[in-house]
Amino acid sequence: MTIRSCAIRAAKYLGLKELANNIEDNIMGDEDRDAFIAMTRDVVHEIVTDFFPLRVIRMVDISNGSFNLRVLNDRVAHVFSIKKDGVNFRFRTRFDRVETNAEGLCEVEYSYLPILTSMNTVIPIFAKINERIIGYGIAAEYCLINGLSDALIWDKRYKDALRRTLATKGEKQLRKRAWW
Repeated sequence: MTIRSCAIRAAKYLGLKELANNIEDNIMGDEDRDAFIAMTRDVVHEIVTDFFPLRVIRMVDISNGSFNLRVLNDRVAHVFSIKKDGVNFRFRTRFDRVETNAEGLCEVEYSYLPILTSMNTVIPIFAKINERIIGYGIAAEYCLINGLSDALIWDKRYKDALRRTLATKGEKQLRKRAWW
């Protein structure tokens, strides 16, 4: 799943066939391309920060009670734990570093924001999230940015699709009440 495939899907949802063809044929302008990359980045970052964090565990050498976040080589969204030999250590996340009382080689579990820079960038997301959901989000962003009245409709579709994805397999979902 790439930014291009999600952008094509969003354009098709909105009935913008010419735009979808231009995205597919890579003949769109720089401004449109950058806008679709930014919209996709916003949608993906919302998903990984609020719903499905991309978790990673890395070994980090901690000295002097802290380590710089740059050593993780990712855009860190949230640090979940610091462990050494199975023991959890307390920590405090600062703007550019993490302070802790752990020393030496430790396991650091964190979530990160994927870096999305071009239309061919592969979106690293869990299997539960598909092009349809991201396409709904891009369609909502597109409508909002361009002042189209369908923004609320696409945002509702996007949020409803995320809610259904979040529901566990055995969980029953009741339909909303309707008045006839």
